[in-house]
Amino acid sequence: MSTFNEDIMTKASTYLGYSPKQLSADLAIEQFSDCRNYPSYYTDETILADMTKNISKIAMAVAEIDAKEGAEGETSHSESGTSRSYGDMTIPKAYAGVTSFATII
Repeated sequence: MSTFNEDIMTKASTYLGYSPKQLSADLAIEQFSDCRNYPSYYTDETILADMTKNISKIAMAVAEIDAKEGAEGETSHSESGTSRSYGDMTIPKAYAGVTSFATII
């Protein structure tokens, strides 16, 4: 998993132009896993394979999370000619098309 984490950080760094915080990457990976709702019978290897197929989405989520750093409760921010609007989504927009696994009871 550490190689996967490094790959995520590299892709996000390429997009951002700087290295994002590790916490942003950890959060993006955790949120992706939550979105997918992996079945209990999935092994760590199966989960890693699925995440690797979606590495670009996760890297974009890292960039989105890292770019939203600001004061708590802040909905927009302007500094040095850069303006950001954060919106109110609890998960990154990069995960908008991610489908969950259904659990049948």
